[in-house]
Amino acid sequence: MIVERGSEHWNQHIKPVLGHVPVTKLKAAHLSELYVRLGVEQPRYTKHVKRAEGTSRERIRLGKPLGPNTVLRIHRILHRLLKWAMRQALVGPNATDAVEAPKAGPSPARALTADQVAALLAAAEDTSHYPSFGLAARSAMRRSEVGGLVWSAIDFERGVVNVRQAVGEDRFGHQEH
Repeated sequence: MIVERGSEHWNQHIKPVLGHVPVTKLKAAHLSELYVRLGVEQPRYTKHVKRAEGTSRERIRLGKPLGPNTVLRIHRILHRLLKWAMRQALVGPNATDAVEAPKAGPSPARALTADQVAALLAAAEDTSHYPSFGLAARSAMRRSEVGGLVWSAIDFERGVVNVRQAVGEDRFGHQEH
C-alpha cells in the first residue's frame, strides 16, 4: 500500500508540478511552491470510463485541496527519494532539508464514547460482526488488525491476542495483507 500510495502521490500531485524540473536542479523554492499549491489548488482526477460499445472516455473530477497531513506525507516521500539519490551520488544536498516540513494538522478522528460503544455493540449483537466489534472495542485493535487475526495469534488460556498482521483495502478496493 505504501508503494501504491507513493506512486499515486507522485503521478497525481508531484509530477504535474515538478516533472519539468531536472532532479539536479531541484531547489527549496520549487518544493515550497509545490506545498503551497497542494494546499490551495483543487487537484484534477482523471478516470477512463469504458462504454458499452467498447470505446472509452475521460471523466475529470476536481478534488479538494490537500490537507496538511497529506502534504506532509508528500514531503516525506520526496525526502526519501532525494536521500536515496544522494546516496547514489545522483544529486547534491537534499533540497527537502532546506525547506521547513509542512506541519501536520489535528486528526478529525474521535474515539467513541462509552455510550456510543454500548449502542454499537447492542445494535450488532445478533450479527456476524459482533465478535469483531466486541474485540475491537475491548482491545483498541484497528479494524485491519482484527481482520488480519489468525487462530495461532490467540492465546485463549492467557486471554492474549498477538497482532502479527493487518489486512485491508487500498483506496481502489484492492485487498492487501
